[in-house]
Amino acid sequence: MTPPPRLFRLLLFLLLALPSALPSALPPLPPPPSRTALCIGQDLSSVSAYLLTFPPPAMVSSYTNISDLNGLAEPVDYGSGVQHANGLAELAPGADLLLGLWLGGSPGLSSLSSGALDPQVSRLVSYLSSCPFPTVRVRVGYEFDNPAFGYSPPLLYVEAYKVLAAALAPLRAKGRVRLVWHSMAHPGSTTPASLLAYYPGDALVDEVGVSLFEAPYSAERMAAGPAVVAAFAAARSKPLLVAEASPYGAAGVLSPNVTSSWFSPVLSFLSSSRASAFCYVSADWQAQPMWAGSQFGDSRLTSNPRAFAWWNKHVILSPRFDPKREDGGGGGGALRAVAASALVAAGAVFYWWWGSRPKRGGGGGTRSGGAYGSLE
Repeated sequence: MTPPPRLFRLLLFLLLALPSALPSALPPLPPPPSRTALCIGQDLSSVSAYLLTFPPPAMVSSYTNISDLNGLAEPVDYGSGVQHANGLAELAPGADLLLGLWLGGSPGLSSLSSGALDPQVSRLVSYLSSCPFPTVRVRVGYEFDNPAFGYSPPLLYVEAYKVLAAALAPLRAKGRVRLVWHSMAHPGSTTPASLLAYYPGDALVDEVGVSLFEAPYSAERMAAGPAVVAAFAAARSKPLLVAEASPYGAAGVLSPNVTSSWFSPVLSFLSSSRASAFCYVSADWQAQPMWAGSQFGDSRLTSNPRAFAWWNKHVILSPRFDPKREDGGGGGGALRAVAASALVAAGAVFYWWWGSRPKRGGGGGTRSGGAYGSLE
């Protein structure tokens, strides 16, 4: 008996999709040359939505402002989603925190250097000494070389950075805090000389941060920006941390061929730079007032079945991001792999059912997986 067309298409899709997702069909995976801690950001609701589908990451991302320190113990919304570090600790117990510390441009830098913000610095130290995270990586004046942020002249940034580094020194010595020096890494404007002007010195930097937002990410653009920062870090034996990343553009993950034009180049960069951590921003940027009308789009992995499958295959099932997968499928890593594979299958069922259901109203086109491009 001939199967119904809808069932036939579903069976064909599962036949093609599941072999790449099921770990049991693969030989044991060798350990990667380096580990990359997975981080997800960058607001409470976005991280919560990510955790409904994927396993908890090693790290979560949040923000605060040195002038008021809102968003740490108590929630605040600056227009970019609710920031609440303690709330993230409840969502992902045991995860580390990647904390973006906004310094308020040149006026904030001057206030830090003059001692006017000493009470706030003390409050920050107090919070970090007892906060519910094993380790907090503090991005001091994140994207210090972003012209829109006003951290100039560079020497003023260096002086303010040193004030915070001195206050956090005891917590660094205990391993509670790591200092991240985070560059925007804009292709063309980022040079060794421009980085050196902002550099506070090897003794005050634990990790070098970089942003990855361009889409598509050509080899030339990667070499002109992020690779410059990676080389700067390597020359000083500093780990490289990808502190913010998502495909830039109004379409976000819905862009054609986003897996080959953004995700795959980024993964190659993580490998070549031996990145210590990768923080992906999984959010609907356009739904947040701060970003409405900008070129930031929807970067939620569940918004595109192709991106969803790519993430499961190259991140969730990868021993690079999950050390439990080192045995190639045993232990806790196997449970995560099976869960991820089940999610792929469930997503496939729903996606094909929705696309092949009878249309009402007599018009309109049909959904096509080809609109999302190929899975690399």
